[in-house]
Amino acid sequence: MHHRPVEFSCTTIDRDLPLRVTIDANQNVKVAPAPGDAVTPPKDQWLISSGLVDLQVNGYLGTDLSDPNLSVEHAESFCRQLAGVGVTRLLPTITTNSHQALIASLRRLSSLSEESDLFSRMTLGIHLEGPFISKLDGPRGAHPREFCRPCDLNEFALLQQAAQGLIKVVTLSPEYESATSFIAEITRRGLIASIGHTAASPEQIQSATQQGAQMSTHLGNGMHTEIARHPNYLWEQMASDELHAGLIADGVHLSPAILKSIVRTKTPQRCFLVSDTTSLSGQPAGRYRDSVLGDVEVTDDRRLVIAGQRLLQAGAYKPLKDAIPIIMRDADVSFPTALKMASEFPAAAIGHRDSFPFDPQSCTGDFIVFHRNKNNRCDVKLAVINNEVLFSNLD
Repeated sequence: MHHRPVEFSCTTIDRDLPLRVTIDANQNVKVAPAPGDAVTPPKDQWLISSGLVDLQVNGYLGTDLSDPNLSVEHAESFCRQLAGVGVTRLLPTITTNSHQALIASLRRLSSLSEESDLFSRMTLGIHLEGPFISKLDGPRGAHPREFCRPCDLNEFALLQQAAQGLIKVVTLSPEYESATSFIAEITRRGLIASIGHTAASPEQIQSATQQGAQMSTHLGNGMHTEIARHPNYLWEQMASDELHAGLIADGVHLSPAILKSIVRTKTPQRCFLVSDTTSLSGQPAGRYRDSVLGDVEVTDDRRLVIAGQRLLQAGAYKPLKDAIPIIMRDADVSFPTALKMASEFPAAAIGHRDSFPFDPQSCTGDFIVFHRNKNNRCDVKLAVINNEVLFSNLD
């Protein structure tokens, strides 16, 4: 299919470098320094930045990534929906379930990577969140207790085999005796151990980092409602320079005070934003049936909760781009820094610091073009990966 060629100018997010974007009839994209007489788009200057990188995505707008029967059509529609909200790379996330269910979900994701070029290009691997997490209420969050279990290298080998080696990040709890050797071994294999949904002692957190743990999964969530003043597993992770902290900045999961405390303690460079969206994210208010969590409600104020209560979250409702104005407001960071916390910093956290983030000097890498409104929300106009258009709304 041929399209009308397009040319327009934009500037980098710190507004110091004007660039020219050209899209030919085959949707191939080229970025170059803008000539001095370049005409800016109407109404306001468009901005260009690295595409967003979401390391924790369970689904979105009706698509459940754990569905063992997920079709190529639905998977590619999901990818383009995410591109429409600025995400160009992601880790599909599979959560705690029975061994058989995990095998089926992982097999399907690995097959989709072979069947769909789009899905393969956008996905950086798989995030396995559980099942090796705490059984305790509070730390396990909404994960079903009956499927939470200790770290098991033999089981993990079968899960990774089903995934054809695509599991990249494993969220686990160091509270189990088997966790030490588990973390050491998956780290040796080049995977990332991420601490989450844990009731571990500070000593167990320290042991985990000594064995190679590199991340904290949605730090500040998946916790007891009350913990010891000190020491505790939250302070220990905040204080650890070895751990990059994932944060759900949706205005629901974390209060402004805890967001600011974590970001200022860890520094923005060791924090990254995640969406934690599910198949119910973006859906109308109402009660829904989830294959793993059971009955889930989308509330009138756009929260996902286990039905019948309001404390236990069942994922997040908002896409990653909506976290940018929230982290700016709550953690007092600049717009460029907030955007990097949703793009370059998560890429760096999983070892892709220089692989695909956009470099304005060489004009290479994944990027998005967007309009920033007065509330710091991003209206995505274009999403590009490997010089090809994923999403376009340039009219």
